[in-house]
Amino acid sequence: MVSFRHEITNINSNVSEISNRVSDVEKRIACLEQQATDLPSQPGGSKVEDSIAELKCRLNERDQELLLNDLEISGVIEQKGENPLHLVTMLAAKIGTELDERDVVSARR
Repeated sequence: MVSFRHEITNINSNVSEISNRVSDVEKRIACLEQQATDLPSQPGGSKVEDSIAELKCRLNERDQELLLNDLEISGVIEQKGENPLHLVTMLAAKIGTELDERDVVSARR
């Protein structure tokens, strides 16, 4: 019986310790949740959002700049075994523009 009481006492102390730890964890979670809700209202939070918006804008501008070098030629009849790079240089010569094959990054149908 003494051993049984001793075990019950140990179980009670363990349960109390676990209960205290759970309470501490709940307090920490509540504190972190409060900090998360206060973050956008702080001046530093908007700086991060501003930086993200600026970076998105820069990426869009760069994508547009990359498209400036693209040229689409239409209305040319496709022939078997043609070389698109040679076709581009020939068309450039026809319109009076000197264009070397080294000037073309890529050509495709």
